[in-house]
Amino acid sequence: ITGASTETFIFAGTSLASGLTLTSDTTGGVEIVAGSSTSSGTTPPPSNTIVVSGGTTSSGLTISSGETIEVLSGGTVAAITLVSGAVETVEAGGLDSGTYISSGGNETVIGSANLDQVYGTQLVSAATAIVSNETVFAGGSVDLFVAGVTADNLTVGSGGAININGHAVASNTVIDGGTLDLQSPKATLSGTLTFSGSGTLGVSDKISAGYGDLAVISGFGAGDIIDMTSATSVGAAGSAATLSW
Repeated sequence: ITGASTETFIFAGTSLASGLTLTSDTTGGVEIVAGSSTSSGTTPPPSNTIVVSGGTTSSGLTISSGETIEVLSGGTVAAITLVSGAVETVEAGGLDSGTYISSGGNETVIGSANLDQVYGTQLVSAATAIVSNETVFAGGSVDLFVAGVTADNLTVGSGGAININGHAVASNTVIDGGTLDLQSPKATLSGTLTFSGSGTLGVSDKISAGYGDLAVISGFGAGDIIDMTSATSVGAAGSAATLSW
């Protein structure tokens, strides 16, 4: 391309950056560079950040250690892998589906996530956040952190943990050998709570009336534990659980 000639390129898949520029390749030609221009007035993301913008779906990606992927409102990621040291942020309006979070990988959900496999850490930390149909494996944790967070149909396996803080709500949860811990006065369980293996329901704080375990418990048997020893008082917990043997 010489003189005033122009060429059009269409990039599919992951959004690159707000700016693309031509720069010398030091061999007499030019190359297209993403993220080096600020002509739009917006600072582009760092070179180790992948941005999935609205209307874009990215699938099958592996996010390496030191890399970050950001899913913006209207964007979707499917079946990606976060290795140890990788970070994912799902913003409000963004959707994550089927992510494999390796041990040492970190995902923050402000939008929605479903079908994730959690061996690392998932932080669910906004009133808009919804997670569903996920499994927490050994060494993994799902932390429901603030009021308004909703988690539905989560399963916690042996060595895994679900921690409920603030006025977050977990519904229809399965404890399959792992630990589910109520860590604040308004932490709440609803729907059903099924023990499917030797697991633990912990109560780490005094639960306010009308909160706590409001779920119907089933499958509770030998090897299962409901541990209230860390709570300063449980007498007014307002628990409405029904145990099935």
